[in-house]
Amino acid sequence: MLESDEDRIVETTAEARAGVTGQNVRTVLMASLVGAILLMILIAAVTFH
Repeated sequence: MLESDEDRIVETTAEARAGVTGQNVRTVLMASLVGAILLMILIAAVTFH
């Protein structure tokens, strides 16, 4: 619920985002991280071969 704190409106984090982060976000972030690490390893292997 919106609350007033003197001259500004105070909201919770969920209210400010107007929703909830989905479960797939964690999967996408992990896949991206693993992909970036593998890509760096591949580039290093080709560069310093």
